[in-house]
Formats: sequence, C-alpha cells, structure tokens
Amino acid sequence: MGTSFLIILTIFFFQRFGTSRNTMLSTSSNITCIERERQSLLVFKQSLTDRHNLLSTWRGVECCEWQGVGCDSRKGHVVKLDLRAPTSLNTERYDDKLLKGNKM
Repeated sequence: MGTSFLIILTIFFFQRFGTSRNTMLSTSSNITCIERERQSLLVFKQSLTDRHNLLSTWRGVECCEWQGVGCDSRKGHVVKLDLRAPTSLNTERYDDKLLKGNKM
C-alpha cells in the first residue's frame, strides 16, 4: 500500500509540476532581464577565472539570453544557473578547472 501510494504521488507530482517548470524557464528575447540581477551576475563572473571563455556570452543588457542563465518567463527573475562545461569540450585534457574562484 505504501509503495503504491508513493508511485502515484510521484507520477502526480511530475505531471503537475514537471511540465509547468519547463514552460516557466525561458531564454527567449521576450523576457526582460532585471538590472540588479544582471549586475549581480556580472559581479559573480568577475569573481571567477574563466580561462576557456565559458562565460563569453555574459555581456550586453539581456542576461536572460546568456548561456547557462535561465529566467522566469513571467517576471524575468534569474531562476537557473547552469555552469557545467559543454559536452563538446574534452574536459579530461584540462589539468585545471574550467571555472574557478579568484583568491581574495
């Protein structure tokens, strides 16, 4: 009984919230980036060493279009950061990290 309930609850959860979450994230130009959040991302970018230019798209006014940044489609708030290396990069050949924090 307990296992069946958990399975049904899990299915319900993914049907209810799984698809709506994807529609709420957007990188489309219809979204306007919130200025203070854009500034915060730029400050965060400056605190990193990015030797391989993974954050090269992080410029300009519209942060919702930057690679790895996801914004809420209704309000434009940044709700997702994906800083994983692209799968096209052969990360094994790098001795150091692709992104790392600057020492203060």
